[in-house]
Parts: sequence; C-alpha cells; structure tokens
Amino acid sequence: MFRRLSPFRTGVQILAAIVLLVTSTVCDAQARTFKQTVASGKTTLVNWHHRIRQDCKIQPISLDIVKQPQNGVVTAKLSRRKLDRKTAGNLRHCYGKTAVFIEVYYKSNKGFKGKDSFSYKRVSPQSNDKWNRHVVKMNITVK
Repeated sequence: MFRRLSPFRTGVQILAAIVLLVTSTVCDAQARTFKQTVASGKTTLVNWHHRIRQDCKIQPISLDIVKQPQNGVVTAKLSRRKLDRKTAGNLRHCYGKTAVFIEVYYKSNKGFKGKDSFSYKRVSPQSNDKWNRHVVKMNITVK
C-alpha cells in the first residue's frame, strides 16, 4: 500500500491531506535508515522534515509511505517551529525564522512489544532537490 501525506499552503493557512495510492515495489537504491525506541501504545515523534530555499522561503514537500509498519500505525502532521542550528543546517541566515515541518509519528498496536519498521519517501516538486524521492527506513524498537 502506498499512502501519500501532503501539506498544501494557501496564504497563511497550512492544510494536510492524505491520498492513498497503491504500488507493488520499491525501486529506490538511495536509502537512509534511522533507529528509534518508543513506548508501547504511545504516539511518538520519530522523525521530521522540511524544505527551505536559500532565501528562507518554505517549499512544499510530502511524504509517500512505501511500507507500512506491521505492528502499528504511521501518521504525519504539520507543525510550525523556529529554525535553529539543528533544523536549519547551513542556512544560518534563516535561524529564528518560522518554518513548517512535517512530523512523522509512530504508534504501536496495543500491547505490542518488539521490533517494527516502516519506510517512506520525502518528495518535493523541485527536480533539483537532492533529497527528493530518497527512501527513509525507520527501525522501531517498541518497549
């Protein structure tokens, strides 16, 4: 199953929409793997993404869920945060400005403890975005 979680920007308001798509294979060789430990049954922030231009303007991105977790659910929501050293990276002139983030959350099924995983792609409409279509794999340990 392929699930698309997309933010749209209309003036000042930000909306999130979910579009379900179906795919059978993942053919992207460029993958990044992250590990996270979470409490069983608790919704936990496990990753986040944003896209900001050199002039500090926000660019739209979306997340395509490539592989759903077998023992839980993945959700995404939008948040507004001020950029800092960790979130702005080398765009130091953008520190302190507010940006829109897509936050990725995981919640295990009730009573589940053990290993779970899921993967998704961070997608932007800009063809020159170096992170466009890279697969992110999340390995989750549920305690």
